Amino acid sequence: MLRNKKLLCFGFLIFILGTANAVPLKVLIINQSGAFLRTAPINWLSNYLLTVVGPEQGWEMVAPSTTALTQSRFRDDSLSTYQVIVFNQNTSIGNVITDANQRLAFQKWLRHGGGAVGWNGLLDHADLWPFMTDSVFSSTKFTDRSPWNSTAGKTAKVQWDTIHTNGEATVRANKPEYAALKIPFQAGPVILPDAWYSYRTNPRLATASNVWGGYPRAVDVLLTIDESTYDVPTAVRMGVDHPVAWAYTLPPDIGGKKGRFIFFGRGHDVGAFDGKSAGAAPGGIDTPSTGPTKNWILQSIRWAAGLTQSTTVIQAEGKFSNEGFLSTRVENGILKIAFINPGSHVLELFTLSGQRVARQSGEGNREYSFSNLKRSGIYWVRVRSGGQTYSSRIVL
Repeated sequence: MLRNKKLLCFGFLIFILGTANAVPLKVLIINQSGAFLRTAPINWLSNYLLTVVGPEQGWEMVAPSTTALTQSRFRDDSLSTYQVIVFNQNTSIGNVITDANQRLAFQKWLRHGGGAVGWNGLLDHADLWPFMTDSVFSSTKFTDRSPWNSTAGKTAKVQWDTIHTNGEATVRANKPEYAALKIPFQAGPVILPDAWYSYRTNPRLATASNVWGGYPRAVDVLLTIDESTYDVPTAVRMGVDHPVAWAYTLPPDIGGKKGRFIFFGRGHDVGAFDGKSAGAAPGGIDTPSTGPTKNWILQSIRWAAGLTQSTTVIQAEGKFSNEGFLSTRVENGILKIAFINPGSHVLELFTLSGQRVARQSGEGNREYSFSNLKRSGIYWVRVRSGGQTYSSRIVL
């Protein structure tokens, strides 16, 4: 019963975060590749962003149809209008953005607070763009991949970056800014079939680069894959530490904002997005495999744009529970609390002294707004739903 509720939560999480009072963004989608064009997954992800994510969030999604049109966006005046760039499986990206001035414009944009999201084939580059290779790519590169979905009886298991010593689990990617990305993986490994890539170096172990004037890299590995659960080509085994997703925060210019880049190696085939091995329309019913991926699509863009929010697993009768999720954020002085669980529930907000300052009730998965809070501080939020009481501490 609990397992079914967890699967429902993954899909409902995408719904509730995707529809509630989003901050407008302008997102540039790069679909062109210099080699090995994988049309089906590129088209799927581009269409999903244009027809689902963009409209639901109220974001402006722009996908230039030709390489020339894409290149025309890589100018200071044009890039400054975008908050996020999605690199959609752009193999040999150095053969797409070829002009030195275009590359310099991107570098300046990123150093002034731009955010980039990379998918799958982007790491199949040709070392033709030194800035990208030495910084954004963390000096790593695609080497080889497993067969699609591996072999019968094996199920590729991807987990949040966790190590186990003496029976104890230690989460290494534990910064609050990644909480929304972590949700589908916090209860343990998730089975994600794909043609998984190996990389020539581990981005976690990348050495410091002089690209940023002596700043070391700040790579946070977010997801790793268990090589024992799928068929890794022998020559490219990475061992127990095989990252498949990581985030990179760039040192800002003086007085500027931090640039951000986040990469996920998933998406070699359309099946990574729609649960099938052939193309299908965006949307549809999520599966245990596609739900976490669609969550990542949304939350990686939010992270790249700096729209991180506090998301916690809440407590049920003193124990951490996966049956309900709370996510909180503050927008224009209004506290937004999303409760992700079906059924009827009552949500109450208390000060630490026990004074109730707000109460609302509702049905199903929804977001509540509180505009009557007089001061910042620490509060307790309590939800009664389905005969259980859930609670979590929040800091404003």
